Amino acid sequence: MNDRQPATDFDARNAAFLAFLRAEGAAVSDAVAIRDYSAEHAGRGVAATRDVAADEQLFALPYSACLGVETSRAAGWIKEHPELAENGWAPVILAVLYELAFADTSKFKPYFDILPSTLDTPIFWTASELALLEGTDVVRRMAKEESDSMYHSLLLPVVRQHVPENDWPRFSIDRFYFAASLLMAYGFHPGHIPGVHSAPTEEDESDDEEEEEEDALPILVPLADTLNAVHPSTAHLEHDADARLLRIHATADVSAGSQIFNTYGDHGTSELLRRYGYVEWTNAFDAVTLDGPALLELAAAAIATSWGKKMKEKEIEAELEKRVDFLSEIDVFEDEFEVSRDRPVPADLVLSAKLLLADPDTYRAAKKDPSRVFPTLESYTSAAPTDRVAAPVHLTRAEADLLVALADHRLAMYPADTPADGVAVEECAGIAEFVDKVNEVAGTGGVRAAYAAFVRRVERGLVRRLRDAVVGAGTVKTWDVARKEADKEVEGQEEVGKVVVVEQADYGVAKKRAAEAPAAAGKHGKKAKRK
Repeated sequence: MNDRQPATDFDARNAAFLAFLRAEGAAVSDAVAIRDYSAEHAGRGVAATRDVAADEQLFALPYSACLGVETSRAAGWIKEHPELAENGWAPVILAVLYELAFADTSKFKPYFDILPSTLDTPIFWTASELALLEGTDVVRRMAKEESDSMYHSLLLPVVRQHVPENDWPRFSIDRFYFAASLLMAYGFHPGHIPGVHSAPTEEDESDDEEEEEEDALPILVPLADTLNAVHPSTAHLEHDADARLLRIHATADVSAGSQIFNTYGDHGTSELLRRYGYVEWTNAFDAVTLDGPALLELAAAAIATSWGKKMKEKEIEAELEKRVDFLSEIDVFEDEFEVSRDRPVPADLVLSAKLLLADPDTYRAAKKDPSRVFPTLESYTSAAPTDRVAAPVHLTRAEADLLVALADHRLAMYPADTPADGVAVEECAGIAEFVDKVNEVAGTGGVRAAYAAFVRRVERGLVRRLRDAVVGAGTVKTWDVARKEADKEVEGQEEVGKVVVVEQADYGVAKKRAAEAPAAAGKHGKKAKRK
């Protein structure tokens, strides 16, 4: 997301943009200035012109300076179409699209003039560039077909009802994608803002402020979106409803000359590229997904060679379908399982693998008490989803084999290594140097090949970490030992993702049930005699 411009043009556009904001009533501190960070593959950014103290206000914007449905000139006829409001971001995409289509007469023109003319979000990549992302979560989540459908079947018919025919070419699908991507990459969700968002319907009204903020459509907040993003950030956007302002405050001390950063939230590398068209050199939120249906297929094959040898394929499928229904009801089985830096061996994946593979007796016992098969489960279920949990995971050899097979399935989805994959990350000081080295070995002049190589490296690294943890697991002989040692190991454990393979092939559930049966029969026999 960077357009390098001559210094005079860069400064002139910045001056016109700041004049627009001030004309709308914005207050911009003399502590900040817009700078060019194109050399760092970051485009425009905001720097401190002097030392800035934490909590200091950097700027405040009135609602009128923000671009949403109500501040678009198309607001009137957009609200005439309830079908737009029933389709997610459709109303605000159309609002932004309209202002872009007639940018020369829009009050937001000075704002549009400082935005990049092209974006590096993958929706704009060529087919050959997208091929570099094959197998990654970026491609899996792009949803291009759904976006195409929204444009052709929803937005275009509305446009043609309200815009003269000779202006229809202004509303091209490329411009639609640019408007939608601007909202994805630059938009903010500050909650419902009167005069920027359309008034909520009775069904949308809620006393839950967090839910309201989450459900409100994104809006474009000029200048706030000029801040580049890293985690942790040094600035934060706040909604001052009483003053009808959006304020940006420093969240930490910033020294003169340093760039001031916002954050895009808890997004891993793949999601940052998909949404915003960039990657961060270090990212604590990195994650990759493993395929739920693939786990089912692999589990079915394993069952067919173990306790399900005498079952037909359809019988195994029917049994697994029942188990998936149960796992879904308790929010364990999903279409995707997330492997992250803090959860390298995710508990939902482990429990799913265990209950899918379990023989019928073990499965019935585990439904009643999952800790019988997953001794440290409570350590995971009692923690928040983002908490770091250092609790060992105990697996049977069959479960370990299943997880390794799933990891191999995921790794096989990536394309063969390219020259870019040979660039040593440890020899680079940051993303800019990595991009330069990839361009040298790959013979490209842009960032996209480098970003794709970086995403592949991160995702494959997480999958391999899971695989290595299972393959290199230590062992214990029995489940009794595993259960006794579990609590002790949780207390002293600091390493996340530790796996222990239990050599005992079964959990001992069937033996216990068999031992209980004669005792129960004896009791019934005595009762019968007494009668």
